[in-house]
Amino acid sequence: MASISSYICNTLGNTWQFVSSIFQFAASSEATVSVSEVSMWQRTLWNDLFSQVVRWYINTVLDVSGFIEDSP
Repeated sequence: MASISSYICNTLGNTWQFVSSIFQFAASSEATVSVSEVSMWQRTLWNDLFSQVVRWYINTVLDVSGFIEDSP
């Protein structure tokens, strides 16, 4: 059970670092862009973030179910 908790904490930490790096990159960008470009980037970033969260959720569920199946 401790390894599952450790895995989940590490995954959440990695996800948080990924999201914060996106926002740091966006904040450091000084170029002036049009509204349509911002909308395109925003949609792309949200789609990427959503896919990362879904991938993390699926991997966590599969790992937990595999751990439960292997338990005596």
